[in-house]
Amino acid sequence: MSGNRGPLDEDGITDTEVLTDTRVADAGPVTSTARKSAPKLLTLQQASATARSLARNWLQRIDSTMKNVELLGWESPELSTFVSKKPAKPDDAYSAWTNSPVLIFINYELAPRRPDHMDVWLIAVLRHEAFHIEWFKGDPTETPPRPKGHPQTFLLGLEHEKNTYQRTARWLEGGDATKLFETHVQKPIPVAARNEIKRIAAQQRAGCRGLEAALKQVMTLPSAAREDAAFAMFGFSSALSQDLKTAMKQLYNEP
Repeated sequence: MSGNRGPLDEDGITDTEVLTDTRVADAGPVTSTARKSAPKLLTLQQASATARSLARNWLQRIDSTMKNVELLGWESPELSTFVSKKPAKPDDAYSAWTNSPVLIFINYELAPRRPDHMDVWLIAVLRHEAFHIEWFKGDPTETPPRPKGHPQTFLLGLEHEKNTYQRTARWLEGGDATKLFETHVQKPIPVAARNEIKRIAAQQRAGCRGLEAALKQVMTLPSAAREDAAFAMFGFSSALSQDLKTAMKQLYNEP
């Protein structure tokens, strides 16, 4: 039960901005020199195809233990059971989703159109989802030991999601993303890519803060109402059962 949500405002993962986006506007007028030096934007189809072709290699570079994890696109029919593919607000779209230790769905249609942001986008998206898969695998060295398996309640799922946003932000800020980029793409890392890492890390922290506030709000509710509230926050597909026990089984393919 994990998602990487928000094309820009919450997760910072997707960048479909053109040269006259708000960041450029805040810095002042865009000069003709700046326009000429900016990378040519990919079409949406080109961006999607490029991300799809690069994703497998990036997942292996991020975590070599993920070699058996399958990557599927947003067009996959089985995803419709879990996630609404056309959310009410664009910012509520997921850039990736996993509810399995062996499968990640990626919304390639949200891949950045700027070529110099593509690798950073994939690194961030896949690192976030790989952290979820690590969690599913359990960790006997933790105190107390964390058992193998998925969150047992939707409330715990929200807590796990919040922690994954925080963990991803720390990882991006800690320099590992830069090292990966410099090892496999270009050294030294270009300014545009370095700035994109910083921007995404900040957006991951914003996602963490948002979920932290949501969890505090949920905890003010009567205990009997908390699971329903947590369930509603995920924005699941209407195909998922509204009975929480049944929905949990559907999510994790349990009998």
